[in-house]
Amino acid sequence: MQQYVDQVDEFDRPFQYRVLTMFARPLLSAKHGWSAPRRALAEVATDPGAAIAVNTKGVERDWELASDPEVLELAVRAAKSMPEIPCLGLDILRDRQSGKLYVLETNSGGNIWHFSSRLGMSFSPTVRKKLYAQFNALEVAADLLIERTRAESS
Repeated sequence: MQQYVDQVDEFDRPFQYRVLTMFARPLLSAKHGWSAPRRALAEVATDPGAAIAVNTKGVERDWELASDPEVLELAVRAAKSMPEIPCLGLDILRDRQSGKLYVLETNSGGNIWHFSSRLGMSFSPTVRKKLYAQFNALEVAADLLIERTRAESS
């Protein structure tokens, strides 16, 4: 059995962080979650069909850029533990009671490059500019690829 992580904010809305890394460097960090509070856990526990996951289909969600230093540090540590995978989309939860962070998944199979993914392209041009600007993503990615290419070709 796995421990339950109660990842709700002060308004009882489930949320999580997503950090996109390239060679363990953050390129994008966002916080996303439900727009409305979830039902009480006692109610959820008695309803096998209850929505509880942040990514539950049909639940309205909010999204914002977030640069939480603890989240970024954990994402970097997690990505460094998998150096053979250049890009990761790390989903990170923060437990409501303890504040402890957990890596839920790394999304190492792809579909994480939300600068130009279907999801990313659904954002307004203003939001897309903010994605790139948050950590200077294109310049950082170009520098990392140059550095890695030089190191690998030696």
